[in-house]
Amino acid sequence: MKYLLTILLLAGSALPAVDSPLTVISARGHDRTQRTITFSKGPWTSVEVQNNSGKLIVGEKFKLVVIDSVHDRHVWPETLTSDHKIKPGKKAWLQWEELANTERNIEITPLKILFEDGTTWERVD
Repeated sequence: MKYLLTILLLAGSALPAVDSPLTVISARGHDRTQRTITFSKGPWTSVEVQNNSGKLIVGEKFKLVVIDSVHDRHVWPETLTSDHKIKPGKKAWLQWEELANTERNIEITPLKILFEDGTTWERVD
């Protein structure tokens, strides 16, 4: 069990949100040496998600936890938000430029989801 946890932390992971309509498939931080067209100066955070609801998602809010090289967890001081539209059953990549996040190992958890019809889902801890 200890080794499974270590593998999940090293691979970049997300904690499943109970009954969340949005599943995080993968998440990781990227340092400035990994250039992309989106953020040429880096670093940035990216997450692949899937809409598991029967509704169009029009807004997302996430909690970010950065896991450093000695596996200490640091809750990011701000939530990450997006207004990316995600159709039911579809996957999407979301990205945020984060000037202080250079760790590759992260956890991203959905906190709140806004649907096109104005209803919301919120994580209850």
